[in-house]
Amino acid sequence: MKIVGIDQSLTNTGLATVQDGAFTFTGRISTDKMKVKGHKRIDVILDKTMETIGSAGPADVLVGLEGPAMSAKGSAVVQIFGLYAVLTRELYRAGLTYFVATPQHVKQYATGKGNANKDEVLAAVIRRHPDIDFASNDIADAMMIAAIGARRVGAPVEATIPARCLEVLAKINWDHQG
Repeated sequence: MKIVGIDQSLTNTGLATVQDGAFTFTGRISTDKMKVKGHKRIDVILDKTMETIGSAGPADVLVGLEGPAMSAKGSAVVQIFGLYAVLTRELYRAGLTYFVATPQHVKQYATGKGNANKDEVLAAVIRRHPDIDFASNDIADAMMIAAIGARRVGAPVEATIPARCLEVLAKINWDHQG
């Protein structure tokens, strides 16, 4: 089974895939460098995300994505929620099973604290996976989302992690299906 973790963002979407208990891909979509905005930006993110998911049949893929921060503010809020809606709709249309991890779920799985800051999450992921070359918060978040999914299907990428990190598994809504 292929597990895909997505930390969607309007500027830098983190992506990570796990197969057979190991990370097989980590990367990001940087729309800032592309100088695209509005619907074109959402199309680019959606297309590249679905390309990462690939052509495996729906029974062979589990997708995890970070839910939008409910405390988000500012002029981009509508686009952030729009991206989330379009992405989950596309997963539904493709018949893919997916789960949504809140930002607090991702932080707790990585650090044991649901209120950790982004740098604490990054440091925790680097400690857990020193063999993977990455240096961005969005990729670290995507890796933790994929790791959550891998643990759920019985193919964890980490042999052991603290029990307080595992508590988050019972809090996630696993029932999203396309």
